[in-house]
Amino acid sequence: MNTGDIDHARRVLRDTGFRVVRQVGNLNAFIVESEHHKISKRSARLESQQAEKILSDPQVELFSREKILSRQKRDFIELPLTAKIVRSVNEKSKTEDPFWGDMWYLNRHWKDSKQFDMNVTGAWNQGYSGKGVSVTFLDDGLEWDHPDILQNYDAKASTDINNHDDDPMPRYDETNENKHGTRCAGEVAAVANNSICSVGIAYNAGIGGIKMLDGDVTDSVEAMSLSFNSQHVSIYSASWGPDDNGEVVDGPGPLARRAFIEGANAGRGGLGSIFVWASGNGGRFEDSCACDGYANSIYTMSISSTSERSQKPWYLEECASTLATTYSSGDERAGEKEIITTDIRHKCTSKHTGTSAAAPIAAGIIALALEANPKLTWRDIMFITVLTSRAKAIVSNNYIQNKRGLLVSSRYGFGLMDAGRMVEVAKNWVNVPKMVTCAVRNSNFQVKTIQKSHIIEAVLTTDACQGSINEVNYIEQVEIIVTVRAQQRGLLEIFLISPMGTKSQILPKRPRDQSADGFKKWSFMSVQTWGEFPKGDWVLNVGSSDGSQVQLEDYELVIHGTKEKPVEYEKFLNNDEMTPLNSTTTSQASRTATLNQPDRSSNALIKPNPCSECSGPLKSNCTLCLDGSFLSLETNECVQTCPTGYFSNNKNECEKCDDTCETCEFSPSYCLTCKSLNVQQYSVVYKNNYCVINKKNNECDLGEYFDASSTECKRCDLTCSECKSNTAESCLSCSDSRRPFLNEGQCVTNCENGFYLNSTLQRCFKCSDNCKTCKSDANECIECKIGFKLNDKNLCEKIINANCSDPNCQQCLSKEKNQCQICKNGM
Repeated sequence: MNTGDIDHARRVLRDTGFRVVRQVGNLNAFIVESEHHKISKRSARLESQQAEKILSDPQVELFSREKILSRQKRDFIELPLTAKIVRSVNEKSKTEDPFWGDMWYLNRHWKDSKQFDMNVTGAWNQGYSGKGVSVTFLDDGLEWDHPDILQNYDAKASTDINNHDDDPMPRYDETNENKHGTRCAGEVAAVANNSICSVGIAYNAGIGGIKMLDGDVTDSVEAMSLSFNSQHVSIYSASWGPDDNGEVVDGPGPLARRAFIEGANAGRGGLGSIFVWASGNGGRFEDSCACDGYANSIYTMSISSTSERSQKPWYLEECASTLATTYSSGDERAGEKEIITTDIRHKCTSKHTGTSAAAPIAAGIIALALEANPKLTWRDIMFITVLTSRAKAIVSNNYIQNKRGLLVSSRYGFGLMDAGRMVEVAKNWVNVPKMVTCAVRNSNFQVKTIQKSHIIEAVLTTDACQGSINEVNYIEQVEIIVTVRAQQRGLLEIFLISPMGTKSQILPKRPRDQSADGFKKWSFMSVQTWGEFPKGDWVLNVGSSDGSQVQLEDYELVIHGTKEKPVEYEKFLNNDEMTPLNSTTTSQASRTATLNQPDRSSNALIKPNPCSECSGPLKSNCTLCLDGSFLSLETNECVQTCPTGYFSNNKNECEKCDDTCETCEFSPSYCLTCKSLNVQQYSVVYKNNYCVINKKNNECDLGEYFDASSTECKRCDLTCSECKSNTAESCLSCSDSRRPFLNEGQCVTNCENGFYLNSTLQRCFKCSDNCKTCKSDANECIECKIGFKLNDKNLCEKIINANCSDPNCQQCLSKEKNQCQICKNGM
């Protein structure tokens, strides 16, 4: 029952034959039951009448009978082929724990500097160990008196939902069925240097257990677990979910959904509870986490796995909602090792497996980041994870580069988490702006049906709630909520293409799913357009891999993000080098990769950074800035971020937006938001990413523009369908199919040299100044201008060669004759 406070609930239930049993966690929801046996056996008709009476109260949102849910732990039955732990201590070990030397996923860079690990020592060496952070595990219990856990046990983060008491101790049996929670907990907070078992990633964090899987799991059980003591608990880690058999589509019920929302909004004093979720183990059944509503939620951090050899594990599930990856088990028959942690009956194991083992590693790393900066919100943690994870640590052809420049994968999210990087960035992180949500529907949509091998294409055009309190300019997550019918649900495939051209597969086929139910208002979530601009055409493609009939009945796009630019993404791009960081020190590579964010409380222009090249000794004599900062063309100073009204161009300069643009990106005229005019009869109208002056309440017709001098609408040039004035260089969109592309306000057949085509926006943008020609991105050069050469990253770098054979040559490609690029003055 979902209603107001408990006294109101009791008043509503009076004379209905029900009574309140208990509150559901911190939520305004209550478990009720019949008062006596007679009523509990009442007819369906009587039950319906009583429910109707209860629901008639305006404060009652929900009254329904609870169902028992199928929820599975995301580890595996141990096989007979099980190697014992090597009981040795690595010579380079910095702990006295006997199995530290075998924790390859935390320390193998010491044995081989070319190997990646989670770089937790990079965080430890900065002085962080999770102190003051509380992590709890929603699981089958916690053996809190385990000698490697007891010192860090947090009773305030612990309870037993199944048995209605405060002791999360697991129930013991001959099969050791309830070992799962204790194994997960040891990964995070096993005590360091106590000569017992292993060491936790956040070995000084508080660790708790919420026992909720050792009994019937219902919506209220999940909600109570997710909301337990949310002002004390920082991180909730869950390594379970619906059946991973490739046949099920299931997610949180209404109470659990509310627990997620209230946790994000109110947990940790309003900073938000952090929910870490194992992405799923159904890979062998070709399952997808797109059909798991927990891993697919905007409020959870869905964590995937990679094996010791950085291979795709056989159990891995793919989906567009996966945020990041940690290490876990792989192919044991090929010799790949698993995860070492605590085990029940005061033991230690080397056999923790699956995404069950991956999610706690992420929770431990997040605890380190929260110790470094306790003021981080739940979204700050997501941003830092996105920006510091190492995509190139996992060699895969599954990555795409989105139009913000971030590498992302349906298998691995944004890559392998890096504790040292996360902590270094977290220390000086500035909270991102408030999240806003823009929901978009097509009010004119008609049901679409396809036969055979065709694909349904549905287009939603949006201004992303421009001008409203829900305006989104920078994407975080995107949800597409669909109702679709199919003869076999498992053969459906769905793709979403963003306005900037990033194509995400939001549903792969799942051949084992034979259901004919389709999807009814199911929300698919994607993080793969993170950082992109949402305005324009979103294209949804729906089809069936066997060509059978599919019917798209309804769909809705929900865009989550910010109006203001949350972070200077450019500082974090191209810093994912293949060489692993040296975790024993904070290396220069790490410093470069994790530049601090600006202080947004003051004007960025008065906070200079050192310049790399200058024309004099003053801070206003900069001509070129260090990586991660930008040259202000107004003051010739290097700044950490471009102020409002400017954008960072491809020369790392702060270039001024057009006079009508409040904010812009890519070019001065590519507006994100418009200025408001202090003139009563005029307004600024947002059209096709341009801001144009118009007469209030009298918008000109298509093919016309508003001439402020005559206060009349006048015809555009014939090549323009929309324009700012009557010249051929002032088009906002093109009318001539022979010249469909906008190039600096002019409609052209092909982009000019020095420009590249963004086919989604149908616009030409400038290449980097050093590029003669480029493709798909300003910095992806094909040919360089004189004086520059193409390097292995497709960037044009300056040719510096003072040893030219020709004495009249200032700069040359080589010492050979006829290789001069630039002559000396006077030649």
